[in-house]
Amino acid sequence: MGSVCELARVVNREGVLWMPRQKITQQAINMRLRVMPAQLLWNVLGQILPVLYARWESCQQPLSDVMAWARAHYRRC
Repeated sequence: MGSVCELARVVNREGVLWMPRQKITQQAINMRLRVMPAQLLWNVLGQILPVLYARWESCQQPLSDVMAWARAHYRRC
């Protein structure tokens, strides 16, 4: 997600991850993110990032120039 605005739009129209779509405001998302304990965020990222990485690895689209450069210069991207 590029922004809280985009996240609110997706949650309202489509749902995110394991949550069905629901009405939520940008302000509500901001408030929840501000009070979320760091350990909880770390745990969520630990579960989500491997899934996202696997999906990205299986993607058949060609890499953008920026991503191709980053992959050539860094071990992990």
